[in-house]
Amino acid sequence: MVIVRLVRSGRKKLAFFHIHVADQRRAATGRYLERVGYYDPSSKDLLKGCVLKLEKIDEWVKKGAKLSDTVKQLISRYKKLLEQNTQAPKEPEPPDEKDTKAKAPAKKPAAKKPAAKKLAAKKPAATAKKAKPAAKKAPAKK
Repeated sequence: MVIVRLVRSGRKKLAFFHIHVADQRRAATGRYLERVGYYDPSSKDLLKGCVLKLEKIDEWVKKGAKLSDTVKQLISRYKKLLEQNTQAPKEPEPPDEKDTKAKAPAKKPAAKKPAAKKLAAKKPAATAKKAKPAAKKAPAKK
């Protein structure tokens, strides 16, 4: 029997789940037939932390695959959120002309950078090696 189930991955205390279609007799982290999505429980927004290929899941269910209880709940929550976000998209209102003029920051003229010229003049001199005069050591007194 084929089942659609969650497969845990990630690291300790930071779980991440892949949603696999696999044979029920296989190990949970073993070989699978198809990966149909993922779920990140640490994400605050389900739409950002969950991606499901609903068409593929429906195909597998039509072929006789069963959904695990958790995957059923996840799919129903995901579908509800998709419906809410696609029903009435709100367009932002255009701002008034008076408000945009008041909020626009005043542009300052670009200041000349004389330091850049000085640095450019020093670069060729810095690459040349300076010869250091050999220092003579005074004989040590006892």
